[in-house]
Order: sequence, then structure tokens, then C-alpha cells
Amino acid sequence: MGTIKSLLHNIFLWKYDRGSIAYDIIVVLILLFIFLVPHSCFERRAKPQPAAPTAPAALAAPAAPSSQPIQ
Repeated sequence: MGTIKSLLHNIFLWKYDRGSIAYDIIVVLILLFIFLVPHSCFERRAKPQPAAPTAPAALAAPAAPSSQPIQ
């Protein structure tokens, strides 16, 4: 368990010297991730648009003309 913990600690905190085999392997893995993962994995998905609010029938229909004359 201690070996796995120290390995993860070294990888995440980048404890390897430049030019070592471990350093080269990590760099190759990072480059493979960058170039082999499809671009669609990083695109932001469009948020669903809320439905357009509908006006109540009283506001949507034109007002009927009044039978009383305007004074």
C-alpha cells in the first residue's frame, strides 16, 4: 500500500527528475491523452433552452370591440 501511495504522490506532485525514465513515461502519457482524446469530450454542451412562455388567452386574443360608444 505504501508503494502505491508514494507512486501516486510522486506522479501528482511531479517528483521525478527531468530526463529520467519515469519522467519520460509520464510526459508520453500526457501527450497521448492530449492527442488521442476526441475534441468532443472537451466541448461544452448547449444548455437546454426553457420553453417559451405562452401568454394567457385573454392577453393573446385581440379585444372585442365594445358596444358602447367612446365619449
